[in-house]
Amino acid sequence: MADKPLQLKSSLASLAAGLWPRGPLPPVERQLIENLYLAGLPTLVAGEVTAVVSFLAFGGLSGGLPVVGWMLVFSLLTAIRFWRIGVWRGRQPWDGRTARRAANEYRLLTLLSGIAWSYPLTALSFPIGSIQQIYALVITIGMPVAAMPANSIFMPVYRCFEIPLITALLYWTISVPPALNAHFAFIAAIYGFILYLTARIYSGSLRATLKAQQQNQQLISELSSANKQLEGIAYLDPLTGLANRRWFQLEANRILRLEPANGRQAALLLIDMDNFKQVNDRLGHTAGDRLLVTIADRLKSALRLNDISAHKTAEVSRYGGDEFMVLLVDADGEEGARKAVTRILRRIGQPVALQGVEITPSVSIGIAMAPEDGNELDTLIRGADLAMYQAKQSGRNRFCFYRELDGGQALGGTSTNAAKRG
Repeated sequence: MADKPLQLKSSLASLAAGLWPRGPLPPVERQLIENLYLAGLPTLVAGEVTAVVSFLAFGGLSGGLPVVGWMLVFSLLTAIRFWRIGVWRGRQPWDGRTARRAANEYRLLTLLSGIAWSYPLTALSFPIGSIQQIYALVITIGMPVAAMPANSIFMPVYRCFEIPLITALLYWTISVPPALNAHFAFIAAIYGFILYLTARIYSGSLRATLKAQQQNQQLISELSSANKQLEGIAYLDPLTGLANRRWFQLEANRILRLEPANGRQAALLLIDMDNFKQVNDRLGHTAGDRLLVTIADRLKSALRLNDISAHKTAEVSRYGGDEFMVLLVDADGEEGARKAVTRILRRIGQPVALQGVEITPSVSIGIAMAPEDGNELDTLIRGADLAMYQAKQSGRNRFCFYRELDGGQALGGTSTNAAKRG
């Protein structure tokens, strides 16, 4: 016996949770509630128009029913619902818990409106005239049909409006002459079932559409992420994360086509690490890879953002092996390029520990200017390559401009083509 109150309390709690659930709404349900609030205002207007027409057409023939009070109460509830819809729409977008509170409030106000609307059915007394029968028909049929497009977006809301009407109609069937009880009960049941089935079909179709849209959005997001990953594989160096040769060539060619029209100079920097082979031979390829990553990071930090005019992943390119390429745009001529490469040499020249051994890395840099040394990328690369050879021949850890070369020969008469990198 002691368990019965607990069981009753649990049952009531379960019933309350079913009628007014708590917790955040899932995404599809949240979208349905947002759509309900967007469609709610036209539905309220249609309901108020139906109420006014009913009042004007049948108010004087209501047979003593308090239709004025009924009209005022229903209109007041409509005004409150107008206000609350405006408040909730101003808070969008919603999270799951906010959507749940908005849904429960909409259901409560809809339930009160359904009770108010169905009141005249419970106040009718028999026998009633044909006019009052038409009036009851308008009440039971007109408003549910007018409210269906919006309220059936979210079935719990539609049930809150339909249940009071069907309940009032069933109550009315008890009051009619006994010979008609069965007929009215049957009509009420069929009518309620048709309304519910129609609303459920509409709500299910809308729910399925929203679910499909969300699945499509998720698929698009996954495809976009996959495309970015493929782009990274195609255009990024997997070791350093810099742009690879292919991407740099595409971006540099695009920029070099635009810069002459803008009247701006560009500087192409070919950066080659000094003595990199010795690091690999002495410390191993793992240490060599770590050094490449360190040089890449130092290159990026040495260059100011306004030195670069390229795709964000092409600020510095690992062009191949131990070579890096940088395109400086609008670099204030040779003087601006000179300042940039001076920062690069100073930043890269800081010591780094590899496998417990401290080394001081260095690079040799060849520079070709556009448009002075050419407007085509291949031409600039050849010029920067020759200048880089000269920097190595001059002692490494320095830079050289292509214009400083004499007829394709290194200063001092040494053939650049005979020079070896290292």
